[in-house]
Amino acid sequence: MQDIIRIGARLRAARKAAGFKTAKSFLKKHKFPASTFSQHESGARIPDDKMLAFYSNVFKVNFAWLKNGKGHPYKKISAHQIGVMNEELADLKQLNPNKLSINIELLKKILKNVIKKANVKIKTDTLQFITNTTCEMYSEYLSNKIRI
Repeated sequence: MQDIIRIGARLRAARKAAGFKTAKSFLKKHKFPASTFSQHESGARIPDDKMLAFYSNVFKVNFAWLKNGKGHPYKKISAHQIGVMNEELADLKQLNPNKLSINIELLKKILKNVIKKANVKIKTDTLQFITNTTCEMYSEYLSNKIRI
């Protein structure tokens, strides 16, 4: 039952991140049966691979992530999508923080851009130290190993 709920939660998060604030707005645009989508999103019914491929294509998310939560939802992710995903999936992350997947490369890019925007000149090895330490601390925080 837990996996069904997770599929529904990922589906809802993907829909919202794709810009469909409500299921009704999605259904209106795609002329999809409301009861079917409602059951998929609520977790009452598991969508088959054909339906998951359709949702993956429409919401522009990784099929494997949508199906089983493995990997990352996007190849490239916008700040809006990050916000929606974090908000929609927060409850799941709190339920099982050990199963979180962290995009370390994205976090490193963000840190490097923050430092660049701050217009601070630092050595390459110092930048590497800052990004690696931050990523390690972030990972440990999410898995409840440390408190910040």
